[in-house]
Amino acid sequence: MILGIIFIKSIRNKENNDNFIIENIENIDNISTTKENSIKEEEKTMIKVHIDGEIKNRGVIELEEGSRLVDAIEKAGGFTEESDTSNLNLAYVLQDGEKIYIYSKEEMKKIMELRRR
Repeated sequence: MILGIIFIKSIRNKENNDNFIIENIENIDNISTTKENSIKEEEKTMIKVHIDGEIKNRGVIELEEGSRLVDAIEKAGGFTEESDTSNLNLAYVLQDGEKIYIYSKEEMKKIMELRRR
């Protein structure tokens, strides 16, 4: 549809002013992009997850559906120096309502000792 509009305007204005044509083409592209972006934003479903433990900003955060653990950690300000990331799957896809707990190195050490018993 946009190509048709551009083509028609090009024929009508070819003799008059080429700058006018270029300006209209740019405006049409911007309008199209703006409409596409607003449609995409409306289609996005948001989820909430609770992130706790050795993370800089604990609490409930809102993310787009399909976000991964790495996105939640980034939005929560990142890991603390005490966090143990050895058992985390940063590519894990989050679900609405989940709670994520980031263990400290000391907590993981205790957990591993209990498992050995």
